Amino acid sequence: MSSSFVKKINTTPQLYKDKMGVKTAANGLYTVSTGNMSLDGVIGGGIVIGSITMLYEDSLSAFYSHF
Repeated sequence: MSSSFVKKINTTPQLYKDKMGVKTAANGLYTVSTGNMSLDGVIGGGIVIGSITMLYEDSLSAFYSHF
């Protein structure tokens, strides 16, 4: 029995690695800064390219006043 499964290799990050403002995160993904150093520090260095990021205001959080 043969399998039709083919592993898809993600080549998209290589398109971004030479772009200005793009950094490699600790997990090997590429991030781009939000433009706010404090926010970048809270979310781990920036927004991961290709991701969807939602910022939610939580009045019980220590970072509530930043938003």
